[in-house]
This record gives sequence, structure tokens and C-alpha cells, in this order.
Amino acid sequence: MPATYDAHSLRARAERRMVFFDPGASTLTLVDLDPVTSAECLPIETFRRFQAGLLIAGSATPSDVDQFQIIAATDADGGGAVVVVAQSFAATPDATGDYAWLECDVEQIHEVLPTATHVGVRVEFADAASEATIYFERADPYYPRSGLTADYVA
Repeated sequence: MPATYDAHSLRARAERRMVFFDPGASTLTLVDLDPVTSAECLPIETFRRFQAGLLIAGSATPSDVDQFQIIAATDADGGGAVVVVAQSFAATPDATGDYAWLECDVEQIHEVLPTATHVGVRVEFADAASEATIYFERADPYYPRSGLTADYVA
């Protein structure tokens, strides 16, 4: 049986998503990582590593990022959410073009929530008018296959 994925394709080794995040609030908010289905969190079942990036977009009045977290959850809606890793800012991202990164692996997720089935991202801005672009990657799949990262055009 021939291989089911292209061994030279990075898209067979990770699923990458980029979403626009405009919560319209200054409270800790779950990022919608799957705008097609409106599932805020993604399944962890076939991946070993997870990474989130936050880029402060060019809103008219960008403000401080108060919290940036990767969370473990028991469902796609963020049920039973527990913080896996959180950004401890030496200097708070607060201007257009600033960015920050977080990452964790499946062992860390199961350490904080043994029953976790999903992973997600939460962000809190100091000002409700702020917005950002969120990059999220699920990588190191147990079974690489082509097409993990797909185009999204609304």
C-alpha cells in the first residue's frame, strides 16, 4: 500500500490556523479557533504539540494584553477549562505589530486535566476595542497525512 501523505510537506506534519479575534470585551475570552463550526476548542486526540501566537492588530487604540493562555477542556465549547500555560509578560504587548508566543504538549495538557479532549486559547485585553490575529498550530501528529492545513476563505 502506498504512503498516504507527502513526506516532504510541512502541511502533513502540522495543522495551522489563523483567526481574527475581536472580542468586543475586556474580559477573559475564549478564541473561536474553528470559525467554520464555531467550535472554540480543537480536539487533541491525534497531536502531540500545540502552539499559539498572538499578534496585536492595527486597531485604532491597541491596548495591553492582560492575559494570554492555552487551556485544556473537556469539550469543543471550553467546558471544564483549566490553564495549561499562560504568558508571563516581561513587557506587555500593547502596540500594533507586537506579538507573543505560547506552547505546550499533550503531556502538559493531561497533567493539568487528565480528562481533557480539547485545547483552546483565551485572551483578555485591557480595552474592549482591541483586536488581534491569533495563530494556532497542532503539530507532531501521531499519523502524518496530507492536507492538515487547509485554506480558509469565508
